[in-house]
Amino acid sequence: MASDEEQWRADDRSGRLVRKPVPGNPSLPAARVDYGPGGMHGGLADPTVTDLPALAAQLSRSRPPVHRPEWLLRAVVDVYQAQWPQRPTRVAMLRLLAQTHGLRCERSSNVGVPTVVVSMRSEDGRTQDRLVIDASNAGPVAYRVTWVRTPPGAVRQEVTWLAHGRVDEIGAVPS
Repeated sequence: MASDEEQWRADDRSGRLVRKPVPGNPSLPAARVDYGPGGMHGGLADPTVTDLPALAAQLSRSRPPVHRPEWLLRAVVDVYQAQWPQRPTRVAMLRLLAQTHGLRCERSSNVGVPTVVVSMRSEDGRTQDRLVIDASNAGPVAYRVTWVRTPPGAVRQEVTWLAHGRVDEIGAVPS
């Protein structure tokens, strides 16, 4: 199922989610949901921390650490899908991923943009996760989970971040 989702989130966890169908693809239905204060779940609680052990503990509250290092990579993706953390938090999450045994971190360049690619195979060997991070701002570019066995290479989940940032009002587009 494909959809184009836009999300706005305020510091008080209020906000809006707008989902639009993708023409020519099986899509989730269009939706617009407004959330009052405290209504949006996910992401990191404020204040976020940059101390690596404390950040790992904070991430484990949003996604319990059942399979290491799988849970950590997916917890970071959960954060990026829910909010745009401040730069020190983004850098700390990248540092945490880089020092986690079992995750492969490589510098790369995609169309002239320096990136860091974090990848891993799930503990059960069924899926391969790949997160691409823009090295200039420590923000996400894309995330993909593919099946390793049946059918090999088939995409299970894919997210592309086209724009992210902080804006002053719902409906505004980040610059």
